[in-house]
Amino acid sequence: MSVSSIASSYLTQTASSSSTNSAESQGILGKDDFLKILVAQLKFQNPLEPMDDEEFISQLTQFSILEQITGIREELQELKSSLKNGVDGQYALGIQALNMIGKRIKALIDGTEVEGIVEAVKNFNSQPVLIVGEKEIPLGSVVEVHAE
Repeated sequence: MSVSSIASSYLTQTASSSSTNSAESQGILGKDDFLKILVAQLKFQNPLEPMDDEEFISQLTQFSILEQITGIREELQELKSSLKNGVDGQYALGIQALNMIGKRIKALIDGTEVEGIVEAVKNFNSQPVLIVGEKEIPLGSVVEVHAE
């Protein structure tokens, strides 16, 4: 029995079953489906004409690649979700503050205007604080940034 006939048979079975998985209903094979097809192919192969070694290794390689891509996809979805929910918002603020090192800023602190070149950045209560001369300026107080 060939791979294409097994795959076709499997797709027909999954399409006719009442599955809630949208990927299956669209006829898209996932890594579990691929593994089931490979096992079925091994189960139904002719013992007098076994599968070619190169073809078998090729299919195992395809399965491995599919599994890795699935893992990457899941990690990207987690990253997207965490960025969307603001979990990494502090990280983004930190990067923004680091990019201000060496730039001239203007900030308002308690109604007083402070101006100078950002010399360093530090973390205070999980919030970036810019060091300008002897003053510590919260990132949220910055009103202007100029390239030096």
